[in-house]
Amino acid sequence: LHEPYRRQRQMCIRDSIRYKEAKGYALYMCIKYMSSSDSIFIGKDYSGEYFVQNSSLTPKELQKISLFVRQQYSKHKVIPLELDGNMFSYSIWSFYESKELEMFLYKLIYSNEK
Repeated sequence: LHEPYRRQRQMCIRDSIRYKEAKGYALYMCIKYMSSSDSIFIGKDYSGEYFVQNSSLTPKELQKISLFVRQQYSKHKVIPLELDGNMFSYSIWSFYESKELEMFLYKLIYSNEK
């Protein structure tokens, strides 16, 4: 009686961790894409390698996340009124908190169609 419940709980915890890892990778990819199109932002970030090497996400899932971000991030890019700066943090936050990202990752992680 307790074994099926324990197994279900472990799967739920595992999927929750994978969802957080997927959202973190999406954040990394959004920063990468936005920073490559913004001459004001300069920096090197090796977080992507962490997700590839240390997360439980599959290469196929990472590829799907990268493609989704590439297609969606520009919808959240905000142009500032002041021409000498950017809205980098706000744009990334907007993408990170978007319903589109949430629904995409939920389907990716929690559906059986992987």
